[in-house]
Amino acid sequence: MERMTILKIDGKEFGLILDWNQIAAAERAGGCNLLAALTEPGAINAAALRGLLHASIVSPRLSLGEVGKLITIASLPKILDAIGEMIRASSAEGEHVAHVEN
Repeated sequence: MERMTILKIDGKEFGLILDWNQIAAAERAGGCNLLAALTEPGAINAAALRGLLHASIVSPRLSLGEVGKLITIASLPKILDAIGEMIRASSAEGEHVAHVEN
């Protein structure tokens, strides 16, 4: 079973799942290396962060532009924490739902 991480921004919940098919599609569309962003979080740039978040949000589905509007200086730490938790959850055994919020 896929493991979902819940990200809360401004009282709204977003379900994140690390899905390699979505990551690959986002790389093609955005022309950036999201695998590098996953394996070297310190090297992530704005395009890779937006692409990775867009590929990972499964509930509700959002456009790339809508995802870009979620990323602000205030929400950035929560987003980075959620991405880290999503990566950890993808390698954990058993069902897992993690919550990252304000």
